Amino acid sequence: GISARSLATIEETVTVAQFRSLVVLASKGPSTLAALAGELGVTSSTAQRQVDRLVGSDLVSRRENPHDRREVVIDLTTAGRRVVDTVTERRRQAIARIATR
Repeated sequence: GISARSLATIEETVTVAQFRSLVVLASKGPSTLAALAGELGVTSSTAQRQVDRLVGSDLVSRRENPHDRREVVIDLTTAGRRVVDTVTERRRQAIARIATR
C-alpha cells in the first residue's frame, strides 16, 4: 500500500511493476534486457513491454552495447532516477510515520 500511494503522488504514471524495473536499474546499473528480466523474475517479453513503456515515458533509455552490437543496454534517464529517488524518499517518510505511531 505504501508503494502504491508513493507512486500515485508523482507526475509520471508508473505502475508498481514498472517501478520495480526502475529500482533494479538504479541499484544494479545499466543492464541487458535478459539480465533485467532475470532480476525481475519475468519473461523477456514481459520485461520488453515494461521497457517499451518506460522508454516512451523517457524514464529509461536503450542504446547499443559498445562491446557487443547484438545487445541493447537499458539504463535510467535523469527523469527515471528522479522518480526512484522521489518515491523512495516518500516511502521512507511514510514508514517513519507508521513506526513512530
